Amino acid sequence: MKAVNYLIRRQVKNFIKDILHHPSKLLLYIFFIAFLVFVFIDTVKSPAKQRDFKDMRLLQGIFLVLLLFLGTQNALSSLKKGSAIFSMPDVNFLFVSPVSPKAVLFYGLLKQMAGILLSFVFMAFYSGTLLDTFPITLGGVALLIIFMALFIFSVQVFSLLTYSFVHGSQKRTAAARALIYTALGLNVLVFIIIFCRNGRTAAAIYPAISSPYLEYIPLAGWFQGAVFAFIAGQMARAAAFTAVIAVFLIISIILFVKTDVDYYEDVLETAQVRFEAAEAARGRRAYTGRRNVNEKGKVRTGRTGIGKGCGANTFFYKHICEARRRSRFVFADTTTAVMLTVNLISYFIILNVSAGFTSDGAMLVSAGISIYILFFMNGLGDWTRELAKPYIYLVPEPPFKKLIWASMTTIIKPALDGVVIFAVMCAAARANPLTGLFCALLYASCGFLFTAGNVLAQRLFGSMSNRGVIMLLYIFMLIIIMAPGAVLSLAVRDAFPQLQVIVRGLPAVGWNVAVSCLVFYFCRNLLSFFSDIS
Repeated sequence: MKAVNYLIRRQVKNFIKDILHHPSKLLLYIFFIAFLVFVFIDTVKSPAKQRDFKDMRLLQGIFLVLLLFLGTQNALSSLKKGSAIFSMPDVNFLFVSPVSPKAVLFYGLLKQMAGILLSFVFMAFYSGTLLDTFPITLGGVALLIIFMALFIFSVQVFSLLTYSFVHGSQKRTAAARALIYTALGLNVLVFIIIFCRNGRTAAAIYPAISSPYLEYIPLAGWFQGAVFAFIAGQMARAAAFTAVIAVFLIISIILFVKTDVDYYEDVLETAQVRFEAAEAARGRRAYTGRRNVNEKGKVRTGRTGIGKGCGANTFFYKHICEARRRSRFVFADTTTAVMLTVNLISYFIILNVSAGFTSDGAMLVSAGISIYILFFMNGLGDWTRELAKPYIYLVPEPPFKKLIWASMTTIIKPALDGVVIFAVMCAAARANPLTGLFCALLYASCGFLFTAGNVLAQRLFGSMSNRGVIMLLYIFMLIIIMAPGAVLSLAVRDAFPQLQVIVRGLPAVGWNVAVSCLVFYFCRNLLSFFSDIS
């Protein structure tokens, strides 16, 4: 353990030195901490006032849905490729050193827990909204963040244990996947049963999403029960759930350590794939995404070959081929289903919980939520992945032509997603079709603008690392670009309040499209040389 303790101390010292030697990072951390302190002081010193708080059971349901979404996604991903608790430097130095495997595992778990806690610090920015909306204290918000981080950590520990047992066997992998879906299905089944028992009305949602029966379903239910028992002051109940969680974690770690499973081999492959992806993001090498070539499993080939294209437009047909491999419906994939589900849930919550909202108003709010999610998902498009490979720079075509065709699918997908999502929502909500059309147009234009923002960021900041200062500057840049269109639409709304929503919103849509076209034109030589973005 002395070697591991020394390594942890050395990493902390190197982290501090790195910040001190990079003023931009230091300023960013100072700004981040100052903002958190400001939020904390403002929350503590703000005068108490009578507010119409939302029902606490709504927050309980939102927390459970968030845990189920994050946990299911994490568990399914870990079944496929394992949990990444070690980096390549850990593999190169720790795995070959005369250190006990148990000590190495303890170090990996401790490091993973610290990383997860730090990654959830951003949720502190939403504390003001939670305090204004629900009858919860600042300590309750801190408990929500801590228990959410602990939940992700627990899922990753259990996923690492499960992956070690099912790795290499399709039957065991299918059984583990079935168990994950069964746990998710149990939550849905309990919700439906209680919702139907209480009359299937809007008021029946509250007892359904906060049912005590949901708290007995592992693993998300245990964490939900623990954190809201602490918030409610039910210490005996909170202690019981906390004890169950602790026993679960201890048993998982003991099983992992005591069994004959060699976790070195499992985490080595995951660490290598993760390292290659990070190197590709820095532009140092192409990311192949290859895993163990000897791993058995069925591979669905379907149609093979690009089939069409000549010159620059080959990239477009290549992206179509890759999309066809991900989904039978090409552009309509899992992302579309997730966005549609999020929109439907947010719509019905807004409509049934918030007084004064019409169907059209709730659709506009859900469109704003969709655009917020799209901002984070847009950076994972085909355009960004293409920049990690050298081929786009080697094609003897004009750079502007390559830029257009390489980003075409990233522009088209939000447009088609918007049509599908808001057509379904408009039909389900019986809202004004023109409002649904405006939501689809706004969503598509924002997708176009975010893609153009990525192009401009490549031009200004170099390789899109989307971290730290660059991410902050990128957000400010998009806000500045979008502001004129939003101001124009607000001005039209104030001047002509009798106009339809689609007419009042057209200036924002038109501005997004126009400024995106200008960005593409002025960055037309971006792909002339690799050095332009490296």
